[in-house]
Amino acid sequence: MTQDTQQILENHFKPGNVVYSFYRRSYDLVHAFDYLSTPYGFSWVVTVQACDKDGNIALGAAVRTHSTYPDFIRGDKVVAVKV
Repeated sequence: MTQDTQQILENHFKPGNVVYSFYRRSYDLVHAFDYLSTPYGFSWVVTVQACDKDGNIALGAAVRTHSTYPDFIRGDKVVAVKV
């Protein structure tokens, strides 16, 4: 993973960011972004929870993790920052 890619991921998945996902067609509140050491090198994981565009957690939404790269071409973006 290049340093540019790391910076893009860290900025997009900064804790407190509300991100829109084209794939899920929904919003997530970012809780954590971490790097992992694996037998194949370093990877990353983001912890999120479904929310509305203002960052209010959706009723019954479970906290989940994923390592899916944002698809900026299709519209993935940061829409708000919840403080």
